Amino acid sequence: MDLPLATGLVAEVGQGEPVIALRADIDALPIVEQTDLPYQSQQEGKMHACGHDFHAAAVLGADWLLKKQEAELPGKVMLITVTQFHGGNTWNVIPGKVQLEGTVRTQTSEARDLISQRLQEIAQGVAASFSGIAEVQYTAGLPVTYNDAQLYAFARQTARAAGTGLLGW
Repeated sequence: MDLPLATGLVAEVGQGEPVIALRADIDALPIVEQTDLPYQSQQEGKMHACGHDFHAAAVLGADWLLKKQEAELPGKVMLITVTQFHGGNTWNVIPGKVQLEGTVRTQTSEARDLISQRLQEIAQGVAASFSGIAEVQYTAGLPVTYNDAQLYAFARQTARAAGTGLLGW
């Protein structure tokens, strides 16, 4: 499916309720980096100048720690990155319009429908609290993740028979 998003990530640790979301920005800013530091951007005209490297490191560190304690979690933690957030055209101006883009992956149709509904409600509520309006264009994108037990068993048996060593099989 052709989606207009170049970057983004959603990961889940644990299962069940409640669901807690952690989000982080991972995109770069359109700035030419003028340093000779060994960790400077390798992409000309793009720079992680506002802490996005830290955001990515922090959310990956949180994921690592949560995964180590996954069995003890009283629910699920979702790690979400926002791929794009646009508003205004300079740092000191309140924008007349803001655009937020991201990705969502679910394991059930019900969860997908709930997320779509809640995105609409939250966006409209936040906009209304500032005497604004919100328009949400939600594209369902990829279908829900479904792992068929029989197909999984067949794939595992086939991989073992072929001696591929895939995923430790």
